[in-house]
Amino acid sequence: MITCMMSMKSKQLMTDPLAFVKEGKNGLHIIDGCIEYEAKNYYVSDDTDEDGFNMYKDGEFEMRYAIIETENVADVEVIGDKELRVFGEIINNTEDDYYFLMMESLY
Repeated sequence: MITCMMSMKSKQLMTDPLAFVKEGKNGLHIIDGCIEYEAKNYYVSDDTDEDGFNMYKDGEFEMRYAIIETENVADVEVIGDKELRVFGEIINNTEDDYYFLMMESLY
């Protein structure tokens, strides 16, 4: 399944989840299946860059990621529901395999 994003200002449809991290602060909504989310809050630290990304490096392994609190803005039955979503990319120039356990936090 392809996740789609649409800028609510320009009505432009995009398919790059990393664009949501960069543009989510500017009113970009992400559409995942039949659910539409709006970025509400970003997890940030001293290492977070201006686009909202954090970086993890281990030798030739790099992971750029953002943790964003999103709010459901489309589904009438669950409108206002919030969840944490992780957006990112991995560059693995090693011979090692990396595994991740991702848990979604709903509240």
